[in-house]
Amino acid sequence: MTCQNGIAPLQLPISNVTVSSDGRSVSRGIEFGIGTPQQIVSLGISLSDSDTFVFNQAQCNSTVQAICSGRLGGMYDPEASSSYTKVTRAQWNGTTDKELFTAANYIFFQEHIQYGANISSSGFPLFMSSGVVESQGGIGLGNASTILTNTYNTKQSPSTAFGLYAGSRSIQSPEDGLLVIGGWDTARVEGDLSDMEYSDDCPNCFTVDALTYTTPDGRSENLITEPLGFQLESAIRTMWVPQDAYDRFTNFTGATPQANGSLTMPIDASLGSLTVRLANGYESVIPADQLFTKPRDYNEKGEYEIYNHESTLVQLQNVTVPDDAVIFARGVMGLPFLSQNYIVMDHVKRQFRMGKAKRSDSNQVLLGAAPDVVIESICPDDDAPPSSSSGSGGGSNAGAIAGGRRAKAAATTKPAIAPSSSDEEGQSPPAYEKDPKPAIPTGSPNDPAEISPTVVSAGGDDPRYSLSELPSARDIDGLEGKKVQELPAPMEGEERRVGPERKFLQGPVELPT
Repeated sequence: MTCQNGIAPLQLPISNVTVSSDGRSVSRGIEFGIGTPQQIVSLGISLSDSDTFVFNQAQCNSTVQAICSGRLGGMYDPEASSSYTKVTRAQWNGTTDKELFTAANYIFFQEHIQYGANISSSGFPLFMSSGVVESQGGIGLGNASTILTNTYNTKQSPSTAFGLYAGSRSIQSPEDGLLVIGGWDTARVEGDLSDMEYSDDCPNCFTVDALTYTTPDGRSENLITEPLGFQLESAIRTMWVPQDAYDRFTNFTGATPQANGSLTMPIDASLGSLTVRLANGYESVIPADQLFTKPRDYNEKGEYEIYNHESTLVQLQNVTVPDDAVIFARGVMGLPFLSQNYIVMDHVKRQFRMGKAKRSDSNQVLLGAAPDVVIESICPDDDAPPSSSSGSGGGSNAGAIAGGRRAKAAATTKPAIAPSSSDEEGQSPPAYEKDPKPAIPTGSPNDPAEISPTVVSAGGDDPRYSLSELPSARDIDGLEGKKVQELPAPMEGEERRVGPERKFLQGPVELPT
């Protein structure tokens, strides 16, 4: 179907992008050129944020360059670009999110960007942090997305709607993803799309009725005792679950909790699957190859590798939300869930749809065979959405845990960005660097020094933030009157994804895939 404006949807592959000058460091994401001459970066995706974020070249001075470049998705050097224009916050043409504007360590600027086959745009709003490293740079696809708006306004897409297959970072069955702006890939979906309830407070949220872990011999355990709100977020590489669900999993499987909140499985354990059932009846099974992983990171040569073959990490982490918090989401469904599902989002029409992703088999992946792509446009003036089955979706989504500047209302507040990573063999991507003070631990050149979850008091005495808009980890140093506690640092293999735009009440340490 072609829209009346005659513009075809834009396809942006999510794959390994070379981000170092020697060609050895790669990072999984969407390839962007920033500046004049262009500097190549790999930007991840966030469903909850709306602005675009990159890392400053100066932030890697304390870390081996090949490691830092891979973790951050490449770096931007403003001094090397003739089109770099630093602006004040008042002059900046990005979103007006109050969290971003109350932080003291951001540099706001406008730049020439290039992406896709031939898209070029000048004066595009970006920001970067001055001195704090949290994660890979990224673009936001939230309900005030600057990149979606730019693509539509420059007539590179028929609408601001999008379809997303995030791909897989699994060691056993990795697969590239694809973002389609202004359309969706019908060949990636098995059957019909199902309607999810769209909420302005958290468009990418839904209610989960059951979260059931099943072993290969048929034993099973439901990890939740009542329906819970979950946020869908591609910027999160693991899945965040409430403490009681986390405890049920450990008791049932014998998994060992680590000081950083991660879980390791017994050496002789048989690895099972996780079935997620939503309130509208939609069901998705996350297989063992997506639910479990090995610890990986970049070495000093810029190569992404497994550094501990004996350890098996569970892609479940615990997150705590205060009982009195006025917030819908009590957990996050990250990349393990998205590896099995395809989403279609249209913020203008307030539509959120999801369907079972059709994945390539292992032989296709090994041969590098690209799956079929059949793109259907989503038109701004066409009220008929993609074919879908009925369903009530997931409840009143009154807020999110993770997700950069979570929008309280689509018309005013805007969300912002996200991450991703990659591996040198086209397999799974590296962990985004979460450490505000990146360093390579002595005696372990492969392990990134990451900080663990930060706990931000939800006292509500700071007028700058509501309970659903608590500051992200990057703002910790600038908070006044807030109780901030840093827990033991996580080992690599877990990744803490709280990118420049991630907010949470008590964020878990995230496992990388």
